[in-house]
Amino acid sequence: MAIAIAARIRAANAARSGNPAASKTSSAIAAPINAVRGKDGSLTLLWRLRLAPQRALVTSAIAFLILLATGLSIRAAIVAVLCAGAAVGLFAIVRAARIPSIVKSSAAEAAARLGIRVTEPSEASA
Repeated sequence: MAIAIAARIRAANAARSGNPAASKTSSAIAAPINAVRGKDGSLTLLWRLRLAPQRALVTSAIAFLILLATGLSIRAAIVAVLCAGAAVGLFAIVRAARIPSIVKSSAAEAAARLGIRVTEPSEASA
C-alpha cells in the first residue's frame, strides 16, 4: 500500500506541474511512508519529513560556479544562490504541507478498493 501511495504522490506532482517527467524528479524533502499493523488488526500509516541536503548542496555549488564563470562577483553569486535557495525552500515547504492530505486521500482510495473503512485517530479511540 505504501508503494501505491508513493506512486500517487508522484502522479499528483506530475499532474500539478503538467509535465509527465516531473514524477521522476527529485525533491529537497523526502517523506517515506510506513504501514504499521496494530494488535487489533488495524493499519496505521506513518510518515516523517526528511531534508535531502546533498541534492541541494550539489545544485547550489554548480549554480555558484556557473555564476562565477559568467563574471559575477563572489558576493553577488553568494546572494543569488541564497535567494534561489530560499525560493526553492519555500516551494518545498508548500509541497510538503500537502503530504497529509495526499496520504489521506490515497488511503481512502485504497480502502475503497479493498472494501475496508478508514477512520481518523479520534474515531478509532472512541
